[in-house]
Parts: sequence; structure tokens; C-alpha cells
Amino acid sequence: MGEREAQVKTCTACREVKPVIAFNRNKSRKDGRSSICKVCKRKTDAEYRARNPNKNKEDYAKRIAENPNYWAEWYASNREDALARVSKWQKENPEKRREINRKFHEDNPGYGKEWERRNPDKVIAKRARAYAKKKNSPEWKVANTIKVGIYKSLKDQKAGRKWESLVGYTVDELIAHLEKCFLPGMSWGNYGNDGWHIDHIIPRSVFNYEKPEDIDFQKCWALSNLRPLWAADNIRKGAQLDAPFQPSLAIPANDNTNPMKIGKT
Repeated sequence: MGEREAQVKTCTACREVKPVIAFNRNKSRKDGRSSICKVCKRKTDAEYRARNPNKNKEDYAKRIAENPNYWAEWYASNREDALARVSKWQKENPEKRREINRKFHEDNPGYGKEWERRNPDKVIAKRARAYAKKKNSPEWKVANTIKVGIYKSLKDQKAGRKWESLVGYTVDELIAHLEKCFLPGMSWGNYGNDGWHIDHIIPRSVFNYEKPEDIDFQKCWALSNLRPLWAADNIRKGAQLDAPFQPSLAIPANDNTNPMKIGKT
């Protein structure tokens, strides 16, 4: 922070002592800052507009006519304040923000693609931020664990289908199931690595399936066979069985063929 930014001054309106960054820039003044703070300036401006609605519109039209780059220049001189005001308004008016965005994209259908073409670095950075945010969410972590596990066990038999459609439950239902089974100390903050893992009560290795339609696939990935388990306990357990288990024949779960007739003509 520069020497000037660390200084303070007194607002002539509210008489409060504030950092100089709380005052708009004003080249006509000796210290380069307005005499009243930004809060008081907004208040007096709002009161003036309320008293003089038509004059304000006329002044605005005249200002823009005289200097079409007025707002660009103002933004360049008040960037931090502008960003803070926009962010505050967007948080307080989510519905209006969505409607404005919808209308803008409706009137400018090619804007998004054109912006991405002109700003490849910003697009990459934006996607990286979104991915990092998503990757830290419980939904993504759990879904990715199941998706990767199913992909590895089925190899080429997944055929592009989403894992939810194969197991018959959603990621939200899986999360709710795991949370009900949490042991003391477990949370989504310590999921993975040295925290806790998603464990197959009956290990995957003992099931006999090749396709999602096989009976053992449904048994292996059923919610009743999944639980949260501390990483150390999961590693120690390995592929051990807590009780005897008989894998099924690798036949589809929805196959109603009588097994006694298989191979007979």
C-alpha cells in the first residue's frame, strides 16, 4: 500500500475520519481526493436525483453527449469502488441480475463466443477457477470416486452412460446415505487421502460381473454395500470378507431366463 493510501482525512459531510481510499479521486483538489467520502457522496447524489429527476436525466444526457467515454474514464479512476458497488448490487438483486443477463444474451446471441475468442487467457483462467471450486465440493469428490471406480471395473462396458443411470441412485442420495453412516469425527472436510474413504463392505474383487446389467454389479454398487471407513481401517481391511460370500453367475439382473434351461434346446 502506498504512502498516500495509508493516510486519512476527515469527511466534510459526516465529519468522520476515514482512509483516503474512502474518498473519490478529484484532480481539482490539492490532495487529489473529494472533500466528502464515497458514502456521503452517494447519499447526497441520491437526494439530489430525488429532488430533480428530470434535471438529472438532462445532465446525464448532456454529459454523455459531450464525452461518450465518460463512464470508461470514471471506471478507470474508480475501479475498486466500481467493482465493489457492482458486486454489492448483484448480491442484493439476484433476480434482476439474471433478467439483465438473459435479456443481454437474447439481444446479443453471439456475444459469448466472440468474447471467448477475444479473451482465450481469461477463458482458461475462468474454467480453472470453476474446476477448482467444483473439485473441492463433496458432490464432485463422491461422484468422481464412484465414476472412476465403475469405469475401472467395467473397462469398455460403460458405453458412455452416466454412473447414476447404472447404479439406480443419484449423488445426492449417495451423500445422504454416507452421512447417515458417518463415524465420530467424520466430515466432508476430511474425506479422502488420510481421512476417510468410501468402502465396499463386500470388496469389489469378489464380485463376478462384466456388464452393468449383471446381478453382481448391482449388488457391488448398491448403497447397502457402501459405507464411510477411515483410511487406515480401509487399507488394513483390503479385500478381506467379514462373512462368507457367494458371487452370482455373470447374468443380467433383468434376465428372466430360467437358469435350468440355459444350454438346452
